[in-house]
Amino acid sequence: MKRLAILACLLAGMLFAPWLSAQTDGFTTISDARWNEKAVRKVLQAFAFGGFASDAQIRLWADMSPEAAIQEILTFEPVNGKLSPAEDASVIYAASLEGLQTFWSGDWGANPVPPNKRKQFAFLRTTKDGSTALDFEGLKRTWVQAATTRGINPFLYKLGLYLTNYHMAIRISKTRPALMRHFYDETLDALARSARGEMNFFAVLARGAASAAVARAYSHQYNTFNNRTGKFNGNDDFAREFHQLFFKINGVTEPSQDYHENVNIEHTAWLLTGMRLDRVPNAYGSADPNDWLVYPIDFTDHVDASGQEINNLRNHHAACLEIYNGTNPGVANVCGATAKEKLENLAQIAGYHAESLDNLPVAIIDFLADDNLTDAKKAVIRAAWRNQEPKDLLAFLRAYAISTTFHRHNTYKFRNAFDRNLLVRNLNNLDNVENFARFQLPHQQMKDEGAEVFYPAHDVFGGQTGLQAANNPNIFRNAFNTNVAKPNILGAVTATYQAGDGSTLTWEKDWARVVPKHHGRYDVKHVAAWLWNRFMADALRHFDIQARIQVYALLATGQDFGYQASTAYPDRYTRGQSFPSALFNPNDPAFDPLLYDLYHTNKHTLLALDDPDPALRQEANRRMGLAVNFITATPYIFAMEGK
Repeated sequence: MKRLAILACLLAGMLFAPWLSAQTDGFTTISDARWNEKAVRKVLQAFAFGGFASDAQIRLWADMSPEAAIQEILTFEPVNGKLSPAEDASVIYAASLEGLQTFWSGDWGANPVPPNKRKQFAFLRTTKDGSTALDFEGLKRTWVQAATTRGINPFLYKLGLYLTNYHMAIRISKTRPALMRHFYDETLDALARSARGEMNFFAVLARGAASAAVARAYSHQYNTFNNRTGKFNGNDDFAREFHQLFFKINGVTEPSQDYHENVNIEHTAWLLTGMRLDRVPNAYGSADPNDWLVYPIDFTDHVDASGQEINNLRNHHAACLEIYNGTNPGVANVCGATAKEKLENLAQIAGYHAESLDNLPVAIIDFLADDNLTDAKKAVIRAAWRNQEPKDLLAFLRAYAISTTFHRHNTYKFRNAFDRNLLVRNLNNLDNVENFARFQLPHQQMKDEGAEVFYPAHDVFGGQTGLQAANNPNIFRNAFNTNVAKPNILGAVTATYQAGDGSTLTWEKDWARVVPKHHGRYDVKHVAAWLWNRFMADALRHFDIQARIQVYALLATGQDFGYQASTAYPDRYTRGQSFPSALFNPNDPAFDPLLYDLYHTNKHTLLALDDPDPALRQEANRRMGLAVNFITATPYIFAMEGK
């Protein structure tokens, strides 16, 4: 259909009309010719941990206009059936971690988690003294499982991670699991509402700012203001971070630094009064008093379930406050009966502050998609955000994802440990049966690499970035050693697991379900190219001779090329040695026909991926796993290239 539309424009003589230079929400949209499978895969890898779309769906998106395709690829609804097709009842609970955690840890007939693994997702744990407390690890595992489960929208869950672990970052150790879970779930709900036009992005941030989790993490739940004496008692920690972290305002454009410190920040601290949390004994089923603070904040004067007198109205700064009104000093401009109402009104002022309009969109794109934001690219991003009304994060990201600003040669993104591990897992796992039956969550691997869900590496300044991961040699070494020492994490071909009725079932890897045949066969050359592109999404740009000789050898023989060469020609080659490209180039004096013959034979070997003999079929799938191990240990998996 896309090609017919192009032909129609040609026939009408309009293809090169100046006004046909496509614009989407302030960005220049890439042409239909450049919107291809590589471009679609790049979007999936940057924004959705690789996604779960089939090759057929990716081709359909590539054949659509970029404007139409991106509407289907990126959504803020909990379920996106084309990006993440449903496979089991998990999809019913996709809207929240609370729903998923309850479902996956419970004894429900439709629960796809093997019964002996369900406790891994439990909200409560039993302590050494036999009492109960909220389980930190169960919540973290639930998020990791959600990001890797078909039926759940990985783009939405990635944005939820970004906002709660980077942008509005707080640690679970400061909130406890119940408040953190609610903070995350409220963020997902706010994003979905924003996509439906019910609130703009600044209101999404305001909702986070008014949450019980943030009030506990920064301790402004204890802030009070005596409206009779005019005395404030409390801290200004979140008063500062509301501006600096949530809205990226440092005050450098304010009338003076004194004004920013003594008016904007000080008055925000006064605003953050009357936010005391209720305490409910044995809340969430926990016997630990540290877990008894509940959500949402009740902004009235009342007595909570523990008997505490809570005076959130009396202790709140009742009058309007002057914040960001330097051009009209002394005039209060932020009003509201409660801290929540004032935060909602302040967010709309802060969001339109000159510094926020400049810094906020750049920070979002920098995290998600590009570590090489030049001044020219920043200018385009800022202009698009300034000109967009209402401020709609989803529309902004959609427009950017199909823009020439993103799809260009000098765009590159280093992957943090979240992005790389989840991408590899999502592309290696072929269905939810494998996902749940094998239960090889990358949770511990990510922790070992410095990326832990709900525990930002830099506390309020956010989690591990891609640049930090790229500059840490220990991460590459750890990932490489894991692939070498634990090949079954990616390469396992069978596993037994417990069914819901207690019986034992067997899972078997079946790459034949997704690998396309070439002329009715699975030959190494084409399988290798497909496998490389699945994980790298580079249209084979980096699949050079050094990579090919190893991937071909692993697929054809189950051994690396060095082992193969040293076995075939022990007098000429030894295991572990390198093989310069010249050895495989017939036009080079160093050309070795013996090595070339091995390479050529490997390339044309057939794989028994669909053989009726289980032993041959499983061996072919094992070799696929070895190839995946090699591909995902190369430097190219640690960064996403541009054009």
